[in-house]
Amino acid sequence: MNDLTIGRLLYCLNTLSVLEIKSREQLYDMAADLREKAENNADDIGLKTQLSQIENVIRTYEEIVEGNYIDNLIRAERERREAEQKKEKSPEQPKPTQTTNKKPNRR
Repeated sequence: MNDLTIGRLLYCLNTLSVLEIKSREQLYDMAADLREKAENNADDIGLKTQLSQIENVIRTYEEIVEGNYIDNLIRAERERREAEQKKEKSPEQPKPTQTTNKKPNRR
């Protein structure tokens, strides 16, 4: 997981906390309510900002749940660990010996 992804998740968690959203149903209900209010009050920047934040949380949620985001992260981490273990267990390859063409000493 990179810093950008972590930042995105933290932003979503903060939005949920500030708006006191405790469930998926509450999230979708609030989005529908804000869409309706934003359509009726097209000039209200505060509503549009809040709607944008909620829609960002919904997009992130759907990517995580529907896109098997967490499963993919776990799988990638497992594969990375297995590759490290395999590398540690494999015997070290002997370094090839160099041969030199020396002429025998004649005295």
